[in-house]
Amino acid sequence: MNQKIFGPEIGNSLSNIYHWSIAVDGNSLQPVPPKAELPAFVVERIQYFYQFMEEGLSFEKCFSLILSNHPMDEIINEFEEYFADYEAPSREFIDWRDNSGVKSFHEMEVAVALIYGTTN
Repeated sequence: MNQKIFGPEIGNSLSNIYHWSIAVDGNSLQPVPPKAELPAFVVERIQYFYQFMEEGLSFEKCFSLILSNHPMDEIINEFEEYFADYEAPSREFIDWRDNSGVKSFHEMEVAVALIYGTTN
């Protein structure tokens, strides 16, 4: 994405969300989804909750637990009952998540990372 137009933070977020590419495999073309390049503390939080999706945690609840940006008592209690201890977000994660200039982009980046993975 054009860093000059959007600035480095928004440009990186847009690339993490929308940067699809095409891989040539013999005579066929294969779409390659974006790979989110996120800070390590974000990747660690995503990976912690993602592991429980294989045990039955829904995408929606996993996404909510990662972001933890609204009252979550019921979801947290259910998570702890069926899976593991809830890990509260770090101050570093909260600052990243709540950056007013790119908050909605960061939410989309988490969704893309949950669906397609990260490069970290």
